[in-house]
Amino acid sequence: MPLLTFLMIGVIIILGLLSLGGLVLPALMIMMLILTSLSLAFLVSAGYFSKLIISQVLGGLILGGFKSPAATHRIWPWLLGLVIFIFLRSIPFIGWIFNVLAVLFGLGAFVLWLYGLLKPGQQSIVQPTAPQDNPGAV
Repeated sequence: MPLLTFLMIGVIIILGLLSLGGLVLPALMIMMLILTSLSLAFLVSAGYFSKLIISQVLGGLILGGFKSPAATHRIWPWLLGLVIFIFLRSIPFIGWIFNVLAVLFGLGAFVLWLYGLLKPGQQSIVQPTAPQDNPGAV
């Protein structure tokens, strides 16, 4: 964001130096709209998506620790983690600490996931598990 801000200020200065003074105000308004939109997108992702990521990881770790078959499911670990997160978040006077930790760790997990996608030659941090044979299945 700071780099983008300096780039936009540079564009406005260049427009002013090139005697295009009539374009400075519209360019400034458009650039402020872009910065506001990017800031809002970051706040939404930090505020909501990071907590969903942490809920999924927390539920998966708990169910995996109990060797539950639900640990490989998509919904059950998330629901368990979400219930635990909501419970921890609602504790008076210290619930905000769990909220801050969830945002920090959730954004960190999101960045690691993006970094894994951008490096095509590297393996993912989380290895997929092989499907288990179910002898009772038809």
